Amino acid sequence: MGYENDLKQYRASISLYTPTPTNSSITLVKTALTGLSMIYKEGYNYKKAGIIALKLTPAKEKQFKLFLEENPEHEQLMKVVDQLNFRENGKVKFGGQDLGRTWRIKQEKLSNRFSTRLNEIIQVKNANI
Repeated sequence: MGYENDLKQYRASISLYTPTPTNSSITLVKTALTGLSMIYKEGYNYKKAGIIALKLTPAKEKQFKLFLEENPEHEQLMKVVDQLNFRENGKVKFGGQDLGRTWRIKQEKLSNRFSTRLNEIIQVKNANI
């Protein structure tokens, strides 16, 4: 389905921050839904939405706050979810996710993942130089 120019158009964006540094999908989904509720307008057909994550740092370098901290149960839960999704090809989803989703991100121009996928590693063949 292409974008239909005869329909009412609306575009908005919002920047939100999590209360503490996080790699918890639970916290990220809650934050995304909060942002959506702030910019959503009734009467428009939405095509898609996106999230841009900024200020990414390794989990080992996380700066803690004195009085706020991420829910410690999230870390163990996210490890289990990640393990299940790795083994079961992404079968574990959060309640707000569409379980019957049939669309996928367009990946026609996806770069090779030489350093993370052995089947995409660069191969040099002897050219009889």
